[in-house]
Amino acid sequence: MTKPEVSVLLPVYNAGTYLREAVESILHQTYPKFELIIVDDGSTDESVDYLSELRDPRVRIARSEKNHGIIATLNRGIGLCRSPLIARMDSDDIAESERLAEQKRVMDSDNELAVLGSDFVPFGNKKQESWIRFFEPEEIASALLFENPVCHPTVMLRRSRLPAPLYPNDYPHAEDYALWVKCGAKAKLRNLPKKLLRYRAHLGQVSRLHSETQIESIRRLVLTQVEKLGLEPNPAELYVHQSMAHGFLPSPLSEDLMSRWSGKLLRANQKHGVYPDALFRKMLKERCTRTKQETSIRLAKMPLYLRMWWRMHSWQRSKGA
Repeated sequence: MTKPEVSVLLPVYNAGTYLREAVESILHQTYPKFELIIVDDGSTDESVDYLSELRDPRVRIARSEKNHGIIATLNRGIGLCRSPLIARMDSDDIAESERLAEQKRVMDSDNELAVLGSDFVPFGNKKQESWIRFFEPEEIASALLFENPVCHPTVMLRRSRLPAPLYPNDYPHAEDYALWVKCGAKAKLRNLPKKLLRYRAHLGQVSRLHSETQIESIRRLVLTQVEKLGLEPNPAELYVHQSMAHGFLPSPLSEDLMSRWSGKLLRANQKHGVYPDALFRKMLKERCTRTKQETSIRLAKMPLYLRMWWRMHSWQRSKGA
């Protein structure tokens, strides 16, 4: 096989239920010049049997005798990739057949682009929608202040524009968000509006199994970015900030709280020039509007006692903001 132009990195740990579909979705890509690097992180289920049966020359498999965790596995896999472009893939998702072709075409058109994600179609045992709302580099850079705007298994990465080691290990279960934040100030991140991945929701996802650890990592990542604006938010202000991230602030004073915190962010940004002023101002306004609307919708669906509890809880947490 000639040297591939794209390396697809697929970490595996006890993914036997879904692994075959994920692998075959890559092997049936319309773009032909790729290699598939599968790193088995000590699986003990039927994944081992399936991988032992694979005979496709485009597939290279590395195995670990014991489980080292996703960050170590990803960084090990990066070292095995031979191509300047690396596409991420998860063992429980399904790539659309044109995914690699579409992303390779866009990456070739812009050498400054470091990370290229895409929209996705959710499916599985939980009703959900795509959360991809930001597409252009400046939008994504501003959105990172509040949330992870890029879906990890959709991305294609340009190795030469990313830090090493690629995935930092001090933000467990939010290593992708940490990577975007780490490289966002110096590199371009973009999302394609095309839905190039089917993203499976199931009970074994990291966001379900390790939610508390993930939430704490995200909190620290958000805080490091707020501090780059010269701000040291108190717990109440940080609560308002994170509420604006996930669109739910049921405090009776929500509009005033969001207005005051947005004003602080705007003044700090004008002083430090981290984000384009007009775009940042527009993004904050839209985020406040969206939080107000989504809070109203969620509260309206609750019984009265739960609605009152959330209002009181939110008011107590935001005192002092």
